[in-house]
Amino acid sequence: MFELLIKQCRLQSKALYMSLALVAGTFAFGTILHEIILYVDADPETTVFHLGTLIAVVGLMTTAFFYESQEMYMSANFALGMGAVRKQFYPMTLLAAVIRYSIVALVIWLLDCLEGYKLSVLYPGHEVEQMFGDHGLSFGSIYAMMIFVVSLGILFGVLMLRFGRNVFWVIWALWMAVFILGPRVIANLEHTHPEVLEKLAGIVQNHTTLVTLLTALVVSLIMMVGGWLSFRKQQVNS
Repeated sequence: MFELLIKQCRLQSKALYMSLALVAGTFAFGTILHEIILYVDADPETTVFHLGTLIAVVGLMTTAFFYESQEMYMSANFALGMGAVRKQFYPMTLLAAVIRYSIVALVIWLLDCLEGYKLSVLYPGHEVEQMFGDHGLSFGSIYAMMIFVVSLGILFGVLMLRFGRNVFWVIWALWMAVFILGPRVIANLEHTHPEVLEKLAGIVQNHTTLVTLLTALVVSLIMMVGGWLSFRKQQVNS
């Protein structure tokens, strides 16, 4: 089993380098964009924020989901066709991905600390707006988001093996529901039941890193188990 894990880590090494390159590029882009925004708006009362980290996290999570789903779809067909054992291939592939994104999460956290130091040096008189909660972006929060995206991507990859690429219609439907129906539901609640939004906002504001981490890990574990239940009887697709 350990040899298989090492093999999977080696196979995923290029994906690790690509993720780190993406994080570095998007972080640099966000940092430059932040400086341009402040140059245009030179008001000393303007708040500063971790835009580089924000763009890096959003960019990585978006690409990671599609990459992991496609990679699982293609590599599983090849591995099963070559005689791989399902109960070894699935957990080792998942564990290798978790290790890979743990490294990426650590790098993002270090970049976030660097960006915070840069803001404190360059803009000592400006208020720093925390875009990830009252205490900023912690390593636990980054790690939780990464594991969640990995589990979700691999789950959709397994579902594509079972049901084909039509699964992406489900993604499209969820996307439309979140970004089209979501704002309408919120606007309706503001007029009819504003107290509901106040309670939800209070829950979000009072959350702790530990609660976020545990919730994300529990949901991720459920998706991992669901992926295995679908994958264990999966046939090789031609």
